[in-house]
Amino acid sequence: MPTRDTDGVRLALAKAVAHRKVDARTIGSIAKKLNYGHRIRGIDPCIYGICLDFVVDELELGEIIKGANEIGRLGEIRVFPWGIPWPDVFHVRIEQDIPGIPPGVG
Repeated sequence: MPTRDTDGVRLALAKAVAHRKVDARTIGSIAKKLNYGHRIRGIDPCIYGICLDFVVDELELGEIIKGANEIGRLGEIRVFPWGIPWPDVFHVRIEQDIPGIPPGVG
């Protein structure tokens, strides 16, 4: 299991929700919850929360979705196979409605 980069997640989360007036304590608390056991490759604002990007193999796909479902309401989930060179590797983007992050304009 990869190590967690809590500081990196916290910084990316803060940037993603900066215009939504989320206080630092809430951001820190949410960053600790985002422990999927897999490296988060990107955090971006979404209309209903935040979007989290992962690169996982076929066996890890279910773990990522299950972990996200335990943290907050799921929105859209996009899974894109990387194709011929790596047919069992996927880019996964999960739109996540996390309590404490108000809706935004994405």
